[in-house]
This record gives sequence, structure tokens and C-alpha cells, in this order.
Amino acid sequence: MEIAAAQPPTAEIVACPECGEATTPMRLVSWGHCRTCHTAESRAIRPLRW
Repeated sequence: MEIAAAQPPTAEIVACPECGEATTPMRLVSWGHCRTCHTAESRAIRPLRW
């Protein structure tokens, strides 16, 4: 049995409001910015402990 994706991937690209990097509308709705900005924000709050 094959399960289809809940949301099909879209070719629509928009600019991140914080850095201007190309991103998907879904990331903007979920996080408010692109993956790069999301990772930077996450690392500022919870730094990696090696």
C-alpha cells in the first residue's frame, strides 16, 4: 500500500521577509521565515552542546 503525501510539493517560491532567501510559502506559514533563519534562531535559543 502506498500513501500519498498530505500536501503535494509546490513549485511556488517566495522571498523570506528576514533575509530575502528563496523559500516555500509553507515554511513562511509554519515558521515565519526560511529554514536558514529558523536554524539560526533555534541555535541562538538552544546552542549545540558537543
